[in-house]
Amino acid sequence: MKKLIKHVKNALTLGEQDSIDKLLVLVDEYTQRQIIDADAAHFIGRILDVSNTQVRDIQTPKSRMVFFTQQHKIVDIIDTIRQTRHSRFLILDDDEMKPVGILLTKDLLTTLLTPGTAMYDDKTQLHTFKELMHSCHVTPDSKRIDHLL
Repeated sequence: MKKLIKHVKNALTLGEQDSIDKLLVLVDEYTQRQIIDADAAHFIGRILDVSNTQVRDIQTPKSRMVFFTQQHKIVDIIDTIRQTRHSRFLILDDDEMKPVGILLTKDLLTTLLTPGTAMYDDKTQLHTFKELMHSCHVTPDSKRIDHLL
């Protein structure tokens, strides 16, 4: 088992294909000898495969994205949260439809339910949620995942 840990460390820190190949052979051997189970072997293989994964392989396709513009009303946003049950939403610029931020459901709901906030006091008004947005960074879909870690 110490040998396996050593190879895992080398494969993850060095990222060299030779180390990864040696680790995969060792994982297969340990699986056959029932030192590790098939689930663990599969998990290790998926981790090592990250170096071959690009952003486009794991990102949500644009056609399935739920997003808001900065002009959306809070009432409409809450309805969408109820329908989709998503925890975060992309916020797009009103004019160019480019990403400008991320709105976390928990931040919006916390603000709405906190006494003393403008949103809590009068939920019927159109309130801006710009102060609740988190910054976002656009990453090219051809970028490899291991370069983002």
